[in-house]
Amino acid sequence: MEKAIWNGKEIVAFDIAEKYEFEKAIRKASGRKELLCPDEYCTHRVLRYCHGEKKEAYFAHLNNSDCAYEKYDNATSETTKNIKRILYSCFKSKNYDVQMDVKLIQGHYTHLVLHSNNKQYAVQIITKFSSANRIDDFFIKYKEESIPVIWIVTDSGENSVIDESEMNFAKRFSINETFDNSIITIDLKGESITLYKMDTKEYFYNGRPLYSSNYPKVFTRQYPISKLEFVNGMLTVPEFKEEFENFLAKKAAAFEKLKQERADEEKRQIEAAEKRRKEIEEWNKNVEAEELEKRRKLEERLRTEREKREKAELEEKRKKEEEKSKQREELKELSQGYEIGDRVEHIRFGNGTVTDVIGNSITINFDKKGIKRLAINAQKESMRKTT
Repeated sequence: MEKAIWNGKEIVAFDIAEKYEFEKAIRKASGRKELLCPDEYCTHRVLRYCHGEKKEAYFAHLNNSDCAYEKYDNATSETTKNIKRILYSCFKSKNYDVQMDVKLIQGHYTHLVLHSNNKQYAVQIITKFSSANRIDDFFIKYKEESIPVIWIVTDSGENSVIDESEMNFAKRFSINETFDNSIITIDLKGESITLYKMDTKEYFYNGRPLYSSNYPKVFTRQYPISKLEFVNGMLTVPEFKEEFENFLAKKAAAFEKLKQERADEEKRQIEAAEKRRKEIEEWNKNVEAEELEKRRKLEERLRTEREKREKAELEEKRKKEEEKSKQREELKELSQGYEIGDRVEHIRFGNGTVTDVIGNSITINFDKKGIKRLAINAQKESMRKTT
């Protein structure tokens, strides 16, 4: 265990080991059974002080005991204990008023407590193995007691910029649940700390979110643990705030530039599209003009062919008419002047009316003998016109 009560005062094993005279006095007190367990409900409160060449200083019960503080200590990993001691030593070296393993909330010992302006601040160490239920239980209980909490997450110490969604839950809890959306992580050796802070501002262009690998949502910087300070109830590194603000300013400027570039690109695309539209429109006009010219030539050719054909047909018709006229003239000579409607008198058939004359053939509707077709040449002596 990390601490004990001696002469009514709390002592920390880590502090004892740093000074020989202090350790000598504590060893004597241990021999006199003057060291007591901090848990007032412990059934066997007498402790002994232990410190060897291989093990760091610690306290242990002289007899087996049902002790909440011992159970807490046994359940705490060596890594967490080591981180707790390193942070305790760091705070003590800066003359901060710090306590180790304080029972601030029911059923739990807070790893470290910092005091400032009559107010106490819990320093709670969590790891990637801390369950969501356990972390949330701490969070609720501290809130119920109105105790501000500084969360410190143990980490591999790699200073890599990652997206918030890729963090382990302990980190993700801290960056989302803390009032300033920040994380403090400490490497497993306790040599360096890494500060993370999330930029909660959303950047948009035309309703669409903007992203940049050069300016992620989470800003991070790594420092030696010696730079960690307790200021206005917060653990931080003084230059981190300025670096974060510079990051935000550069990010805002970069995104403004990106928005301008996108606006320029959209403008170029609109201009290119307009140019393309005009080219297509001009092309369509040319195609339409070519089609109109083709149709005009086709219609002209068809009209010429039709006129030529009609001319040929007229010529053919004229020739046929001439041929018919010639034939009619020839037939007229054969008909010897007889025409349709003429009245004739025939020696044998009597009077009649000519109903048809074709060449030398004449058709007569005789008044008494009916229709007869006769050869005109053969009737020269037998028939004559009467009108």
